[in-house]
Amino acid sequence: MPSNSQDETQLIHFLKQHSPPAAIATPELEDLLISKIQKQPQLQKIKPRPWLALAWGTSLVASAGLLLLWVVNPGPGSLRTAQEPLSSEELEAFLLETWSVTTENSSPAVPALAESSGVVGDWLVLAEPLDR
Repeated sequence: MPSNSQDETQLIHFLKQHSPPAAIATPELEDLLISKIQKQPQLQKIKPRPWLALAWGTSLVASAGLLLLWVVNPGPGSLRTAQEPLSSEELEAFLLETWSVTTENSSPAVPALAESSGVVGDWLVLAEPLDR
């Protein structure tokens, strides 16, 4: 296997042998380039838009304010947990109270339907047993 230096030497020899001759520079080449550049149309400068900076600034300040408001006072949908879990007695009392309020304050058509199906009646017997 040939070494790297031998490969490099062969490559250099090949490139020297087959390279094209360098182009001859003309004395007026620089003047020709400058004249062609001057003939090209100038690019239009971008007009400054002060209202765009104002819009970006306003939206940035509003976003920061809303973020700060949310961090300081998160809404009811935030992920807050209870300080202490409810005991089973407190949970049962809460369920009885809310169910009683729901069945008492419903529209007249709904209790009649529920009474006929036995749902409300069965629940009330379990929640408030008859002492009779």
